[in-house]
Amino acid sequence: MAKKTLALFVICIVVLAAMVHLGEADANEDRYKSCYNTCYDECKSEGKGHTTCEINCDDDCEAKDARAQLDEATG
Repeated sequence: MAKKTLALFVICIVVLAAMVHLGEADANEDRYKSCYNTCYDECKSEGKGHTTCEINCDDDCEAKDARAQLDEATG
């Protein structure tokens, strides 16, 4: 009986950790989307092509997102 209780406890901890991680992923995705959409609209308004804007904005926003995640992790 004790082994089953312990197993259930461990499963609950794993599920809780996964839920917290998924919540963080949603926040990161929202931050990236916001950055990308703003960058892409500004780039297109400057008369640049779709591919150029997509590549530049993707690179820029991935770097900004990675930096923000690093800042959050280090406090």
